Amino acid sequence: MATRQDARAAVIQILYALELGNDSMLGYSKDFLAEQKIINKQAEFALSLLHGVCENERFILEVMNIFLKTWDIERLGVVEKNILKLGIYEILYTQTERPIIINEAIELTKDFNVADASRLVNGVLDSISKSDKADIEQKVKERQEAKKEERKHEKNTKDNHKGSHKKNFKKDSIKGRRGKDSKKSEGKMDIKGRGKDSKDSSASLANDNSTVMLSGSETSFKRNLDSKDSKKEAK
Repeated sequence: MATRQDARAAVIQILYALELGNDSMLGYSKDFLAEQKIINKQAEFALSLLHGVCENERFILEVMNIFLKTWDIERLGVVEKNILKLGIYEILYTQTERPIIINEAIELTKDFNVADASRLVNGVLDSISKSDKADIEQKVKERQEAKKEERKHEKNTKDNHKGSHKKNFKKDSIKGRRGKDSKKSEGKMDIKGRGKDSKDSSASLANDNSTVMLSGSETSFKRNLDSKDSKKEAK
């Protein structure tokens, strides 16, 4: 016949599956318990623990973070984490004697071959068991408010960064436009200048041609006079 320790072990297995993303395990929990020969009162006990942990998981994790202190929750293995979740739930929400809860949690670390975590599990659960629930709730509230302020600060920092980025982008765009306009103006002035130079060159060329034409005419005229004079002398 199954014991309460067997029921707790089955709950840890279901929580483990849920932690790894097997959400269907919650609906399959009754069948799983039956397969483990956990029935009647022990099955009811196991289901009450399972649903209790799932319904209060957010609060339980906040408590765990507070009492882990400098230990990072991410460093916990999935099994150790769920043993702690179950132990915290039992201490805060059930009438089971606290020394029994802690002892059962330590035994679970041995059953699941994570005995190295027994000292950590014992230390965290013992600290929680010696704390008043109202004090724990106040600590959780303060932690949540601190996290809220932190998120708000991060959001403001991101918004300010985006704002400064936009301003710099605008400045760069304006500079780029001014640069382009300046180049265009220089181009226009250059084209106008070239036009003027071209006109001046044409005028100069025309004047030069006129001079050539005049000088040519003068030469022709002189030749005619010389010719006439030579004819007169011949007569």
